[in-house]
Amino acid sequence: MRKIGFSMLFLLVILSACADETFDTTFVHQPEDLIQQGENIYLENCARCHNLDGNGFPRIYPNLAGNPLVTLHDPVPVIETVLNGQGSMPGFKNSLAAEELASVISYIRNTWGNSAPVVFPKQTR
Repeated sequence: MRKIGFSMLFLLVILSACADETFDTTFVHQPEDLIQQGENIYLENCARCHNLDGNGFPRIYPNLAGNPLVTLHDPVPVIETVLNGQGSMPGFKNSLAAEELASVISYIRNTWGNSAPVVFPKQTR
C-alpha cells in the first residue's frame, strides 16, 4: 500500500510538471475578452493603415475584412505576419506583449464579418 501511495504521488508530481510546461496559465481569458481587448490595440496600431472597417487601401495595405489569410483555421500565417511584418507592414513582436498580440489577432479574426478561432498569448511567442 505504501509503495502504491508513493507511486501515485510521484505520478502526480510528474503530471504537474508536464502541465506547467504545456499550458500557459498566466493569462486566462474567455474568447470574448480577447476580442474586446484587441479592439483598442487595433485602433492604436493598425487602423491608420487598415482603416477602421478593416478594408485597408488597395495595393498599399491589404484588407483584413473577408481576407482568407486572416480567417484560416490555422492562425500561424497571420501570427507570423503580425509578429514579423510583411511588405510595408512593420512587425510588432518587439512592441506588443504576447497578450496584446493575441488580443489584436483575435480581434481581426472575428470582426467585420470574419469568424475564426481566437489566438491565445502562448501562440504568439
